[in-house]
Amino acid sequence: MCTLTVLPSAVGTIVTMNRDEADDRAEAGEYLLNDERGIMQQWWPIDSVSRGTWFGARGDGLVAALLNRYQGSSAAARRSRGLIIPALLADAPKDALVSYIMDLSWDDFAPFDLVLVRGERISQCSWEGGRMQIHEEGAERPFFLSSSSVEYEASLQVRREAFEQFIARSTISPERVIEDLHRQPYPQDPSLGFLMRRPGRRTKSISQIVNTAAGTQKLYIPLQH
Repeated sequence: MCTLTVLPSAVGTIVTMNRDEADDRAEAGEYLLNDERGIMQQWWPIDSVSRGTWFGARGDGLVAALLNRYQGSSAAARRSRGLIIPALLADAPKDALVSYIMDLSWDDFAPFDLVLVRGERISQCSWEGGRMQIHEEGAERPFFLSSSSVEYEASLQVRREAFEQFIARSTISPERVIEDLHRQPYPQDPSLGFLMRRPGRRTKSISQIVNTAAGTQKLYIPLQH
């Protein structure tokens, strides 16, 4: 279970992701690579098991988020999906990104949705059944994607409705996206909301990148609840 939103705002493009994970799968802080001037080159929160990540950004404005595609099917995985984003942030070209993704071999990985945000474009790269499909749209419109290993349709409906209500009633800012959307539970059923909890699993963290005219702002919020 994870939920990703991409929202245009007066300050820039806001990319925010809730990581829903097993209680016993810990996070291990943040990886940050700066250049000699102290400017961010690569950044991501670290998964303690794979040493990889589910969300990250690069200094040129590329943001990457990965959600498990539970509704997909493929051969047994041989490599952790957590390794995908660090490799992309290290090696992917700034231009011709879609062609780069299509040329890679993904056969070792279980199904996933990889969302890439750069400039005015959003690319949703969906891998399952031995096939990579890429759908592109503009970042000038709100974007929402969620995954869930249980009650997928119910959780998707609850979270999408919350997303649409937030857009309709709120002034969009990085702070409001977190406090009024990504931190919000669904009191009728705690397993379905943006901030979720069910036996053995909960929202472990919220990560956010804001791409502004002045550069890239990062935020990582580990949650204890």
